[in-house]
Amino acid sequence: SITPTPTATASPLPSSTSTPTTTVSPIPSTTPTPTATASQLPSATPSPSVTASPLPSSTSTPTATASPIPSTTPTPTATASQLPSSTSTPTLTASPIPSITPTLTATASPLPSSTSTPTATASPIPSSTPTPTATASPLPSTTLTPTATASPDPSFTPTWTPSPAPTNDPIIFFVGDLVSVNSVSRAQAVVDLIHELMSQHPNTQMLVASVGDNEQENVPTISDYESYFGTTYGTFVTQGIFMQVRGNHDIQSEGSYTDFDGQVHETGAAYWDYFGEDAHMFNIDGKKLTDYSYDLGTWHIVALDQLSGNLHQRTLDFLTTDLAFHSSSTCQMVYWHVPTYSSGAAHGDKTSLIPLNQVEYAAGVDIQLNGHDHDYQRFFPINPDGVRDDELGITTFIVGIGGEDSSTGFQTSIAQAASAVYLDTFPPDAGHAIGVVQFTLHAGSADYILYDANDGSILDQGTVVCH
Repeated sequence: SITPTPTATASPLPSSTSTPTTTVSPIPSTTPTPTATASQLPSATPSPSVTASPLPSSTSTPTATASPIPSTTPTPTATASQLPSSTSTPTLTASPIPSITPTLTATASPLPSSTSTPTATASPIPSSTPTPTATASPLPSTTLTPTATASPDPSFTPTWTPSPAPTNDPIIFFVGDLVSVNSVSRAQAVVDLIHELMSQHPNTQMLVASVGDNEQENVPTISDYESYFGTTYGTFVTQGIFMQVRGNHDIQSEGSYTDFDGQVHETGAAYWDYFGEDAHMFNIDGKKLTDYSYDLGTWHIVALDQLSGNLHQRTLDFLTTDLAFHSSSTCQMVYWHVPTYSSGAAHGDKTSLIPLNQVEYAAGVDIQLNGHDHDYQRFFPINPDGVRDDELGITTFIVGIGGEDSSTGFQTSIAQAASAVYLDTFPPDAGHAIGVVQFTLHAGSADYILYDANDGSILDQGTVVCH
């Protein structure tokens, strides 16, 4: 079994840091497209091209011009965890769009061979499920592509640190419903597990994504974010690899804030204030939302600010536009907080969100991830009505296992017939449902593994083949 090992001693980044290239992709619209062209990189590295994302058709677009690229870039220091030997930290600074910074974090130290692997499948995995392949395909340049409406008068000042691309297919770790004053030790166990897993994959681009409820108090304060989130998952924010969306507890955070269009919200300010430039705030038709997208390896990934059971029209429009523009992507993944279909006792189905599934299905999305219910669920590929569809359906995961684990129980979902795995406690001893799902993103497929943070064991695994 894997015993998670917290690593609280900060250490400087090694000089051999490798940094993949980052390219911002445009969103199609009838609006004139501004462009920002990066200046020539040092002679040893090809010069990347930077294009500022245009505003959607309903928003006027000022011209953004990239400032000259400095020849060297200071490397930020990661705190509260040991960085692996091949960490890559490109920084993309945008004002007022926050920077999205991928970072390689890996150090070699093999998993114990005696790791237990209990099977947690509620119904058999169909014979058509492809066997995970161990053959690593080459990793193209990693591109993080925020695709959202820029706030007024944006300007891009990209900074590039040339270095070779990672040699392995990238990995993204998914968690949700993370931490509160009552769950710090459980959240830390998950963080330690992620660090341990990262150490097994040198020369690999890795990100950590949260499907929301990053701080779990009913009305989280900035102090709560600092004391509980900051001391656990904050290490991934410091490293620039945390790709979160808001959940309902984040929007309930203390303090009022004002949208770009002037609308005042009575709650939600603490989330924006705590994360600051790392909040992934974008101007979506005048609203401050965590709607954005990026590419990791050959996969296109969309993050949505859908944090309640009521459909957000602006988010639906963003998803529709983004997937249409990236229709050439073979593999696509979408995540947000509240699931359309869930067997969790606390919340269950929210069928008002089916229009999101309809857009995904029409675009050929392969994987959907949500949280909200504090458990792990996997559905076989389903269509927008929750019916199993192995040919074109979306493999759906509930990953509310980041540490809070405050509810157990079961209810029948509309998609129940397509339920593959449901775990509100983790075997073999009915332990807390805490852990992480690791996705290794190949060209044409993704291998997924559910790791138990109680003992490091594997509880579910398989492969999703892209449509």
